[in-house]
Amino acid sequence: MDQLIFVATMLAALGAALLAGNFFAFSTFLMKALKGLSAERGIVAMQAITMAIKSLSFLIVFFGTAVLSAVLAVTADEAPGQIDLVGNDSIPAFIALLASGEFLQDKYREQRQLCINNLNAVGQAIKAYREKNDRDPQSLLALVPEYLEKDKLICPFDHGKEGHKCSYEGVVGQGDPKQSWLIDAWCPHRLHGRIVLRRNGRASSSSEERFIRSLEQTRRKKD
Repeated sequence: MDQLIFVATMLAALGAALLAGNFFAFSTFLMKALKGLSAERGIVAMQAITMAIKSLSFLIVFFGTAVLSAVLAVTADEAPGQIDLVGNDSIPAFIALLASGEFLQDKYREQRQLCINNLNAVGQAIKAYREKNDRDPQSLLALVPEYLEKDKLICPFDHGKEGHKCSYEGVVGQGDPKQSWLIDAWCPHRLHGRIVLRRNGRASSSSEERFIRSLEQTRRKKD
C-alpha cells in the first residue's frame, strides 16, 4: 500500500509540474506573442490552440493529475506512517474547488444563452420594423421601445455598466436582403465566443474566421 501511494504521489507531482510548466509558458511568452497579432489573427490563433490542446495526452495529464490528487487527499489520513500534509479540511476544500469550477462553467453557459436569446429578440424586432416601415432601421437603438425592450440590447457581460445603452454592433440594411446568411448584428464580447445574428433572424455561434468572412461579404455587397 505504501509503495502504491508513493508511486501515485510521484505521478501526481510530475503531472502538476507538467501543467505548471504549460501554464507558465502560456502566460509568459505565448500571450505576449499573441498580443503582437491583430485582433482577428489573435482570435483565430487562440481557437487553433484550443482545438489542438484537446489531445489525449494533455487530457490524461490534466484530469489524471486531478484524480490522483483527490485520491491522495482522501487516503492521506489512512496511510500508516505517512505525514499528514493535507488534513481533513483539505477534502471539503478540494470538493468546493471542483464545485466552484463547475459553477463558473454553468454561469458562462447561462450568460452565453442569454446573449443568444437577446440577439434572437433583436432579429424579431428588425423583422417587425421592416414589415411596418418597409425599410431597415438606421441603428439597433431605433428599435427601442416600440419593437424591443432596451434590456435586450445589453449583453449579460455588460449588465451593471452605468450608462451603457447597447452592447451589440450592427450592419442592418447592408448587403443583399435576399441572402439570409449575411449578418445583421453581432456581439463584440469574445468571452462567450462569437455570437452572430444573421439576416434570417436567427442568432447562433460562429467561428471567428467565418464571422470575418461573412462580415466582409455583407459590407462588400453594399458597395
